[in-house]
Order: sequence, then C-alpha cells, then structure tokens
Amino acid sequence: MALYGGRDSFRMAPDGDLSRGHSANSLNISFSNHDGSHLDLPRHVHPEGRTLDDYPAEYFIFQRPAVLAVRPARGRYLGAADFMSADIPKGADLILIKTGVPYESESYWRDNPGLDPGGAEFLKSLVPAPRCLGLDCISVNAWSDRGPGRAAHRILLAEPAILILEDLDLSPLDRPGLSLGQVTVAPLRLAGADGAPVTVLAELIASEEPARNPGAKSGEPRSAAAAQLKRKTK
Repeated sequence: MALYGGRDSFRMAPDGDLSRGHSANSLNISFSNHDGSHLDLPRHVHPEGRTLDDYPAEYFIFQRPAVLAVRPARGRYLGAADFMSADIPKGADLILIKTGVPYESESYWRDNPGLDPGGAEFLKSLVPAPRCLGLDCISVNAWSDRGPGRAAHRILLAEPAILILEDLDLSPLDRPGLSLGQVTVAPLRLAGADGAPVTVLAELIASEEPARNPGAKSGEPRSAAAAQLKRKTK
C-alpha cells in the first residue's frame, strides 16, 4: 500500500483466529485517517473548519460527475491553464482528475503531480462550484515541492468548501463504451473527523448497446456496471 511520503503507518494483523481456538476470526487494524483512498474535510487545514459530523449522508451522492483526463509530467503541479482548456460541464458537482499515474511504483508518492493555488482558485470560481474534487494521485500536495499543494488545500477547503478525495483508483473508467453516472462516496463515519477513509461507488452507463430488458426501448440507457474507485487497503 503506497502512503504519502513513503511512511509506514498502516498495520493489519490477525486478532481472533479460529485455527488457534478463538471463537471467530478478526483483524486488528491501525492507520491514519489520511492513508489510502480518503476524504479531506475543512478541519484538516482550518482550525475551526467543518468536520464529517457537519455533512449529511446525501451530501456525498453526486449526480453530475465530470472526468478530466490530464497527463502531467512527474512532480508537476496542475494549474488554472490545465482547466481553462478542459471542457468542464456546467453544474458538475464532482470533478475527477484522471492522471493515469502508475500506482505500483515508488514514484507514485515520490513524484506525484499536485494542484497549485491557481488551479484551486479556478475551480472555486466555477458557477456553481463543484462540491468535491477527486484525484487518482496520492495527494494534492506534490511530495517534491509541498508548498503549492498546501496552499491549494487551504483554498479548496475554505468555505464554501470543495471537499477533496485523494488516492482514488480511476482505472475502471477506462472501460470502453461506458460513461460515468452517479457517484456515491461513503466515508467511515468518525466523530469530529478532519478526514476519513472512503469507499467510492460509481455507476457506469452503456448507452450504445441494446438493453437487456426486453421491454426497454431501443437505445435506452441502462446501468451496465458498478465500480469501486478506491484503492485496495492491504
């Protein structure tokens, strides 16, 4: 499991064990609330910012997600110019930035791209602004130069906040013939949390293939699949 800065904070070990005569199998798990696929909330960088308790469950259901495919150089920050040239649908409530950075290598955290303050300001200027931003890289902070990413965190999470999803797996969106439908984010409900591990479920829609339901009209969009957009925790 790749962690920001190469740290080694994740622990998972057997606790109960049937083979050792215990009544059930269980695991003892210890990790930071910002390890793996997770959600950043305003309290993460603002002392009086909102916590997870301040958001109802329906806040995390996104009906109009948009995917932006970019290919930044290693360690480079994305800025306003990268978004000005993108076709961001008006009213998008979740923007997913798909960099395609390879996950299974040390460079995933050591050379990760990030988001600079200009890029954060541009996203905040959209009318209406998205409620959330997600990335398939380990952090908005580029490890090689953390200052701009820290500033971008503060901008995005200032009210009205754009929440941040980091370390997502967006590879399921590469499946041909499918478009992205509703996205549901399910954070671990930790009281007073400044961030939380998440499960992210995406509806993938096929509009070109014939509907499987014999009673459906020809060409009617149908739900083709559901995909998880989170990294495996291991």
